[in-house]
Order: sequence, then structure tokens, then C-alpha cells
Amino acid sequence: MISSKVAEIRRCAGRCLCAAVLAFAMSGAKAQGWVRLVWSSVTDTNVVGFDIYYGAASQNYTHVVSAGLATEITIYGLREGFKYFFAAVSYYADGSQSDYSPEVSAYIPAANRSANTFGDVSGAYSGLFFATNRVTNAGAFSLFVNGRGVYSGYLQTGGARASFRGQLDPWCQATNLVSGVNKHSLALRFHIGNNGPGQVIGQVSDGATISRLTAARAWSNTGTGPAPFAGRYTCVLPGQVSDPSSPQGFGFATAQITMSGLAMLAGTLADGTHVSQSAPVSEDGTWSFYVALYSGRGSVMSLLTFTNRSTDDLNGMLTWIKPAMSNTRYYPAGFANRSEMIGSTYNVPSSSQPVLNLPNTSIAFTGGDLGSGFVNAI
Repeated sequence: MISSKVAEIRRCAGRCLCAAVLAFAMSGAKAQGWVRLVWSSVTDTNVVGFDIYYGAASQNYTHVVSAGLATEITIYGLREGFKYFFAAVSYYADGSQSDYSPEVSAYIPAANRSANTFGDVSGAYSGLFFATNRVTNAGAFSLFVNGRGVYSGYLQTGGARASFRGQLDPWCQATNLVSGVNKHSLALRFHIGNNGPGQVIGQVSDGATISRLTAARAWSNTGTGPAPFAGRYTCVLPGQVSDPSSPQGFGFATAQITMSGLAMLAGTLADGTHVSQSAPVSEDGTWSFYVALYSGRGSVMSLLTFTNRSTDDLNGMLTWIKPAMSNTRYYPAGFANRSEMIGSTYNVPSSSQPVLNLPNTSIAFTGGDLGSGFVNAI
């Protein structure tokens, strides 16, 4: 299906480019189209090229492409069902440029009204946003996008969740103002696909701090078999051995990845705090792990990656933050730890096999308030 609009482009005095364009749009593969812009040449020898600005809202141009001294250009990658607005400027050898030309527009028609125009980015996404050592600027991100680009989701910081919703623009971008903790507004911006298929990048800002946001699309069962990395795992959650002001021991956890791709973990941190979480495993084999702790004032989080390293099958840098809490028995001054969390697959042994095949094993106790250490045989 083709739509067209016709006019011509002229050069005016005062370096003001008066323009209208011949434009037509035709739907292409993957619910995308293209627009061809044509204009007449100019006689001013100081003009060294043309830039074409365009966007999905009138006089709000989010993209620019250079045409050089050509008198036409084709812009690809335009999504069906949207109207696009275009304006041109000429630029000169001395570095200056003209004003915008008069704006023209072109609509990319959808093949049918029920077209799945955002099918390439539809699905459920989970991720994290974080700023270094800042509990209030870190948390979990959840998003769902349908085939028409309508999205909904939430940000979680501590024990509080704030929801958002809207419509993706043609470039799969969105901006929302989200009501955060204590009704403080958070500015959310994200872009799907710019960092690769099924990937989300963006930022969350409270006006003073900008937190980086990353997320990935959840694995979905297409009938091809169980989710990758399905099975049971045992995990180690390290403390900070070199810092006596924070836990030096190790925490532990067990995890299970179901056949449908749901990850579940339950365990205990080195200070005795219990943690549990469930979240989908992403298409790229990552797990966005976030748990609010200490009545929502602290947290533990990591972007875990399933791998087949010789030393482990699951790993990620773990950030564990506890704020100062005068009413707590251990570590009232608080701490911020970063250490690598690791996990290994666990296969249930038969009734005739020991859980751990460790003959002639001993266990050593050192550090803490023990004074001198000691060793016991097992």
C-alpha cells in the first residue's frame, strides 16, 4: 500500500531553506517501511550538504540523517501505523546551517488494523537498575509489551513498587514519570532492541542521581523443549574476608530453574538474614536477582549468568547493602559489599551414594571472635 505527498524544495534568502518534499511510504518486512524524500538542487556554491531531521511528532525531531549534496534520500526502518514528520536544513562550508525547512509528513500504513506491528519486541522483560552503593537508586525492573506496542510494568525499590504504562514510539522507546518511594518522582527512560534483540537499556533518575537500567526478554516456551539451564543448583554467597566491619563468612542458597524458565532461590546470608526470590530466566541466559532486605532499607542484587565454566555453572557480581541500623545486633554501622556469587548444578544422588564424596575430610575454624583457630575431622 502506498501513500504520497508532493511539493518542491527551494533555497531562500537569509539562509532559510524553504522546503516541501515528494515523499511516499511503502510497508516492508518486519512491520517496517521506508520514505523517499526528493528536492531540487540549489545554486549557492557555499552549500556543502543537506541534513534531514525526522521524528514521530510534529517539530520534535529525534533522528537526523545526512544526504550530502544529493537531491534525494530514502529513509528505512520506519514502523507501520505511525505518521512521521520531516524537515531539512542546508549546511555550509563555514560550519553554519540554515533554518528548518517547512515541515512535511508521511504516514506508514499498516497492512491491517490488527497487525502485530511490535511483534519483534513483544514479551515479558525483567532487569535491574542501579547506582553504586545507593539503595534508594537501585532496584528491579519488570516490563510487558504486547504486539501493538502497549506496555506496562513496575519499578521496585526496597519493598515498594511503582507501576507505569504507555505506548512505545516507532523506535521502541518510552519515557515515563513514575511515583517512587515517599511519592518522589522518578524519570524512567528505556529503549528496546538498541543493545540487541530482546534487550532493554535505559535509565532511572530521581533528579540528583541517574541509575543505569538493563533488562532482557524472558525465555518463553515455544514447544522446542525445556528452558535452558533447567535443574537444581547450590550457591555460595560470599562475605568480605578483608573487611572486619562487614560479614566475613559465606552465605548459602539453593536454586531451582523450572522447565518453564522460572528461577527460584532460597538461602541465608552471612549475617543470618534469609533471602528468597523468584524471577524468569532471560533468553540470553541471565537472571536478574534482586531482594529487598532489612524492612526495605537494604538489598542484595546481581545479574547472574548461567555458564559452563570449569569452576561453576552460575555466577555474577553480588552487591549486598545494609544501611546503618542502631537496633540491630550485627553490623549496626551498616556496610556495602561486592563479591562474586557462584553456583553449581546439583544432581540428587541415589540412596547408595553419599551426598558429598569427601573421604578423610577436616574442617577448619578461624577468624571472628574465636581467638586461635581449630580443626575438626569429619
